[in-house]
Amino acid sequence: MTLNKLVHILVFFLPLFASAQYKDAGMWTDLSCSFEPTKKWQLSASPEIRLNENLSRLSRAFVDFGAQYKYKKHFYLSATLRVGAAHIQDYFEARQRLQLGIAYKDKIGDFSFAVQSRWQAAVRPAASENDADFITTMRNKAQLKYTGLKGVDLGTSIELFNNTQQYQQFQLQTWRWVINVDKKINKQNSIALGYLIQKNIVESPQEMDFVLLLSYQITFEQKKENEKKVDEVR
Repeated sequence: MTLNKLVHILVFFLPLFASAQYKDAGMWTDLSCSFEPTKKWQLSASPEIRLNENLSRLSRAFVDFGAQYKYKKHFYLSATLRVGAAHIQDYFEARQRLQLGIAYKDKIGDFSFAVQSRWQAAVRPAASENDADFITTMRNKAQLKYTGLKGVDLGTSIELFNNTQQYQQFQLQTWRWVINVDKKINKQNSIALGYLIQKNIVESPQEMDFVLLLSYQITFEQKKENEKKVDEVR
């Protein structure tokens, strides 16, 4: 019931966002699969497609391959490789990027928060690209999540993209704000619905993106060995 109310509220505000947008409506959908071989390591693969032109055209298609390591109690190190293609006029062109990141995560009561910094490198830096997800940049993100509702988590985040070039270091390029609702299906499966607003402040004209987010997450954990072992025959 709570999830249905939140979805209705989000859908109610979508026309208001759409009427104010400079670009057409977009949608990003992904399937995130993660595996935790140990308590410190998490491996993942996440295919994603992105639509634009009022959800009628495939804009991006790619897969993220990632690894996260729990360095200390609240600190995490990560590396992610993205491989895919971008729709450029009447053809698709390859796009790749590499990310290296560090994050601090903690929880206080029903609230969990995370601060993350990622250095992102485009494999083809000479290619003309205004997509914040495929350029060389520094990304800093702050995220807050409320977990006090049964089976439903509410979250929001703000992310800043800063230039890393020699003569324009840390110049703000893009900002991104996301609000989302996560629904747990069971221990291993969950779905998420969200909305993203993004503004590129260095391009002319300064454009804003308004994107509906749909996600399905699957988590696999290594089966724990029984604490009690079978006694050996003496």
